[in-house]
Amino acid sequence: MAHSGLGTAQRTSIRRYVDRVGAQYGAQSVLDGPVDGASDERGGHSWALAARGIPVTVAVMRADDEAMVRKGYVAAGLKPPELCCVADPLAPRALPEVDLVISVDAPRCLSEWRQYLAVLARAARKVLVVIVRNPEQILSRAGPPSRDTRELTRVLWGVGRVREHAYLGVPSWVFALQHFRGAGAMQDVVQSPAGMAVRLVAPLHAFVVDTSPRTPQARRRLGLAATIPS
Repeated sequence: MAHSGLGTAQRTSIRRYVDRVGAQYGAQSVLDGPVDGASDERGGHSWALAARGIPVTVAVMRADDEAMVRKGYVAAGLKPPELCCVADPLAPRALPEVDLVISVDAPRCLSEWRQYLAVLARAARKVLVVIVRNPEQILSRAGPPSRDTRELTRVLWGVGRVREHAYLGVPSWVFALQHFRGAGAMQDVVQSPAGMAVRLVAPLHAFVVDTSPRTPQARRRLGLAATIPS
């Protein structure tokens, strides 16, 4: 399982985006992790939500990571979150059900990423936020098949309804160059469809998947999707 840390600006962009989605969907509980490409700041994607008093659970795959999570929250001036150590993230009912679930860079870190996203969607009562490295970015190390946007979108539509996707971490010079105007728009986020300049320089691609409400039949189908081999 390979990990690669994110830059400070990228982590900040993720936190702002997740906080906006959480407010939009009225999330009252959050799950962060356990598979996380931003291994240098485990559980940090939920800091803005935690600062607003939203209960956060951070799932980790090693007990050693629990101390890292607590240290990060304390350093950010936040109350440490609930912690959940999950040896196998694909195990049935290994993760608690919450309103909002966050996934960052799972396809890059886990070969069984399709089943993993299905498991996360099953745990999300309202919304699943999936953030990946943008494979269209110049000099991106992402590539097919697991990071291909079409394949990822297909998988996400199989576990919920994709309500939006956006490019995160867009450099300020792109906004200046293209004269973006948008009252209330986030400073470094561009909603899709986006122009070529944005797609070539944005480091991250985010998807918002509506996972509620589900009929019992839909929940059974989602449980089946989580068990199908890739």
